[in-house]
Amino acid sequence: SVSPPPPAYLPDPGGDYADFSRYPMPKFLSDLFRNILSNSSSPNSLNSLITRFLGPDGNLSLDDLHIFPISQEIDIGTLGTVKATLLALSFGDLNKWSFVDFAAVNSKQLAIGFL
Repeated sequence: SVSPPPPAYLPDPGGDYADFSRYPMPKFLSDLFRNILSNSSSPNSLNSLITRFLGPDGNLSLDDLHIFPISQEIDIGTLGTVKATLLALSFGDLNKWSFVDFAAVNSKQLAIGFL
């Protein structure tokens, strides 16, 4: 039996397949970020959610993952080699955001911002 010919390639779309500015999701996410996650009086604000999950200090420690220490040797040319070791990693005050935003900057770019 003879194999059928391979399918033809799709034609060049003449531009991007997606235009973020034409879809409702960026607008929905922008409203969600601005009106709920950035709203300090909302029980579902980003700060409230982080406090609920991480405690009143908003601290996140990666020590419980049991991946430390992590070591890496870094070659710095003729000076030699440096060995860097990460013993622990934690983040604090994650519940202190003043503003969170999401936007379709233009047809090709999405942006998220935290202050």
